Amino acid sequence: MIKTLFAFITIIGIVFALINDSIGVYQNFIKEKRAEDSLEYLNTGLSIHFIKSIFGVPMVEKQYKNLNLFEYIYSFQKFYLQLVYDQNNTVKFYAITSKTEDFNPKIPFIKDFKDFMAGEHLVTQNFNKKIKPFTEIRLGKVTFFNLSNSANILYSNLSSKNYEYAESIYLANSGNYRNLYLAYVPAGYEFCNQCYSKGDFFSSDNESKSELLELRKKCKPNTFGIGDVSDSEFEQIFRSMEITIGIDYSIARDIPSLNY
Repeated sequence: MIKTLFAFITIIGIVFALINDSIGVYQNFIKEKRAEDSLEYLNTGLSIHFIKSIFGVPMVEKQYKNLNLFEYIYSFQKFYLQLVYDQNNTVKFYAITSKTEDFNPKIPFIKDFKDFMAGEHLVTQNFNKKIKPFTEIRLGKVTFFNLSNSANILYSNLSSKNYEYAESIYLANSGNYRNLYLAYVPAGYEFCNQCYSKGDFFSSDNESKSELLELRKKCKPNTFGIGDVSDSEFEQIFRSMEITIGIDYSIARDIPSLNY
């Protein structure tokens, strides 16, 4: 009788444990889905408190005292979210980095395909006709060259462990006079093989230009960011890599994996 009762209590305990696990998985799924759906609310000029009310407590917080800037890093199952804000708690820049092949958020502010094609720095006749506007201008679906045939390079850095690259596009009126930043971040998903280059892209020699063109035609950004043009010092901050576009690789390594 006692053994039977003990076995029954054990089974009940297992059942409750499974139910709790299921509830936990469901809650995590809802959290992830809510985070993905909330990306459309992101923009510069918003209060960081508003952002925090949507995405919760960040995993990483950093302060750049010499720049009077602060940084939040969020990690979800399919993406990283980076936010940079100032002493007035105003978001000045944000970036989204894809962590999985199937996470392909739409690159914002490209609403009208004709406007997109007509931009001063945006590609026209060289645009890949197979790419469908409105549905395919997304991370992992287009190369750097698809989006711009002339690169405003911010940095190209090849270390002993990884490679990172970033450039910017001025969005003009269609983006409310903001900058669109595109980057390949080593902590993100690699949408193309061997996305790296040893070329000095800031050199004017033909070999470097050829390497740059090859990289931009084959490599797909896994990160996009939006920043205010009014803060011209931001470009210099990115060029010096005091702050990088997207999550820093060393920070990503320390963030626990979310397995659900």
